[in-house]
Amino acid sequence: MKKLLSLFLAVLTIGLLGSCSKEESESEPDLTPAPKTMTMAEILATNPDIPEVDNAVSPSNAWINQANPDYTAFIGIVDETRVYILGSATCYFGIYMSDVFENVDNNTYSGSWEGYGTIIVHLTEGKFTSFDYQPEPGCKYESIAGTYAASTVSDDFVYLGVKNAAGKPLYWSKMNLGATCAWGYGDYYAWGETAPYYEGIGGWPETPTWKTGKNSGYSWYSYCGEEDFAEWTTKPYDETTGILLPAYDAATIANASWRTPTANELQDLLDSCYWEWADDYNSSAVKGYIVYKAKNDEDKGQFDGKTGYTTSDPHIFLPVAGNIMDTERDGDNRDLVYWSSTVNAETPSEAKLLLYGMGISIHSLDRYRGLSIRPVTD
Repeated sequence: MKKLLSLFLAVLTIGLLGSCSKEESESEPDLTPAPKTMTMAEILATNPDIPEVDNAVSPSNAWINQANPDYTAFIGIVDETRVYILGSATCYFGIYMSDVFENVDNNTYSGSWEGYGTIIVHLTEGKFTSFDYQPEPGCKYESIAGTYAASTVSDDFVYLGVKNAAGKPLYWSKMNLGATCAWGYGDYYAWGETAPYYEGIGGWPETPTWKTGKNSGYSWYSYCGEEDFAEWTTKPYDETTGILLPAYDAATIANASWRTPTANELQDLLDSCYWEWADDYNSSAVKGYIVYKAKNDEDKGQFDGKTGYTTSDPHIFLPVAGNIMDTERDGDNRDLVYWSSTVNAETPSEAKLLLYGMGISIHSLDRYRGLSIRPVTD
């Protein structure tokens, strides 16, 4: 095993990558036995998508810790002899390209360094696709352990420190469903419906044209054909979890990798982020809340009054788009109301939502109401 030859510490500013897909090779698999050892230079040469960089602060060259996106790796040639292969928001270390990785099997190479741990490089069909960092117990880099790979999340989504029920990172869309910019209101959806009740998409029209059977607008009659609530023949939610089924989730219908957040995830957004009111977001004249990724535990769940936050920090903006009841829009530029994917188990005619009117919290509302949706992906 080779010892770590050089250790470098630095403060970094990190960005996320968008997804990138390549056509799969149709060539026959190479059955040549893998070499017993490879240098990092040889490993990097297996992946033409990894660019050469002249410094370690290249967000376009970042790989993401798959369990914690706060930690980022920089893969590339920094100078003639050195590559940076592991990083976080506060530190990284580099290794010399002469360091040798031992072959574990044809697609796995391992390098260990006393005092720091092991790096296991994974190749898929001969291409460098990910690596694991396994620090030694007690190593000061224990917190940045995990698997690192190129991000598959679009630049239109951002990680705010919230995770899903399985503990995986949750990414929030920067726009409402149906919007074309961060401050756009987007479209309005009844809970479980996958399209607006009015013609067109891209926002509430000044004079809406109602779709066939929806002339009463957002009402029980449009929703279930009755003057009062009647459950659909097929319930739009899982009766065990109370969560919208994908076929009835407007966000999922718009994009198979998107979904509407659960009530618990909206609560986590309240509890884990710093919220700051904006009267004129990005000079758009639109009011709403800027939801920042909290910079420390003290700022989590706090509203206004904190310093050190700007819109260059990871955030989303939730405009006060109001809601639609019957044929009229109410509360636009005043009320913030966003559907969750969670039915109210005690009153199934209602579903849970994030509401800002007098304070901000999780409430329930009749499912026929037309509200905004903020997609997430995980």
